[in-house]
Amino acid sequence: MKNIFTLALLGSALWLILFFPKPSMAYIDPGSGFILLQVLIASAIGGFFAFKRFWIKLLQRIHILKADETSDEEENTSENK
Repeated sequence: MKNIFTLALLGSALWLILFFPKPSMAYIDPGSGFILLQVLIASAIGGFFAFKRFWIKLLQRIHILKADETSDEEENTSENK
């Protein structure tokens, strides 16, 4: 019974929003375009690095690319000298 009430309330609110919209007086300043451009560029670069990391992990998992465990040991011994 509670689910039906919640569904009816959400449906009524959606109906009111869709069929009785208020006009908005919005203004987008010129700097907003640069912020949008910055977000798009940052998302593309971040997506590239995330894909690169995923791709390397995938290649290591299917044994095409070997994990470089010896380089960590070499770094530790060179720091101790």
